[in-house]
Amino acid sequence: MKCASCASPPANKKSADDADDDLDAANHQPSSSASSTESAPEADRLASRMESLLVQIRDLLQATVRTMDRSRRESDETQRLMKDWIMAAAVIDRLCFIVITLFFVVGTLTLIVLCFYPHRPFSAD
Repeated sequence: MKCASCASPPANKKSADDADDDLDAANHQPSSSASSTESAPEADRLASRMESLLVQIRDLLQATVRTMDRSRRESDETQRLMKDWIMAAAVIDRLCFIVITLFFVVGTLTLIVLCFYPHRPFSAD
């Protein structure tokens, strides 16, 4: 029967041949003599894997920041263009209002003057 967590035989059922086993029977951890030789490459692989994962995370974060920054700049540019067009529309609206007001005032005054001014195109003097 083997231990479920590390697949080694239990401490009380170890045979004499397994006495040199790499695992301590008490806590199922690699023994100190074997850990330095076997865990060093494993630790290096783990450190290398961890480093590559950290590099990938950093690259993803940088890409996310660049994307968010570009999106913010595009949004700011769009807002600026909208404000410019709103200002241009307000200027054109004001100009049209002034022109139409002048047209109506001049037209109204012309009609009033023509009503009170005696019109005699063919006078026999």
